[in-house]
Amino acid sequence: MCVGIIEGEKRMKKKSLFSLLTLVVMLVALAACGSKVNKSGVPNILKEKYTGYSKVYGYYSSIFSEGGSELAFDKKENKITNLNTNESKYFKVFPKDKLNSKAKGVLVKHEAELKGKDYFVIAVDNDKKTITDSILYGVVLSDGGNTIRIFEFETGNSDAYYDFTGKTNK
Repeated sequence: MCVGIIEGEKRMKKKSLFSLLTLVVMLVALAACGSKVNKSGVPNILKEKYTGYSKVYGYYSSIFSEGGSELAFDKKENKITNLNTNESKYFKVFPKDKLNSKAKGVLVKHEAELKGKDYFVIAVDNDKKTITDSILYGVVLSDGGNTIRIFEFETGNSDAYYDFTGKTNK
């Protein structure tokens, strides 16, 4: 009789352990699927390539050129390539709470157009280890990531800034 009770308790413990393990696996999977950004802070809806236009070039004109461009994003390497110029730069995402007050002011200025859209702030450089927040760009995604706008943060010493609008290359 005692042997039967002990065997039953072992089965109950195994079932409880299996149920707990299943719950943990489901929670981890749900958290991974539900994340809106990758570990670098880039929204998962960012597509690989966009074709679009900017009336003027940006500070980093080899990447952010004037006229029509095709921009490719490598989310694993955090790299942007302008396929027209074949030039690449690394980018780093700067979380909104880590921006300096001047940059936060630019976001306030654009608040109405950013409302309800996925956006992030980046800086670019040739070396991913030396990227600073001296020149920033807002990247705004809409239509499930199928439409992009990249605008250069106003620094106060120019009348025109890079303002790219584009659509994904499906």
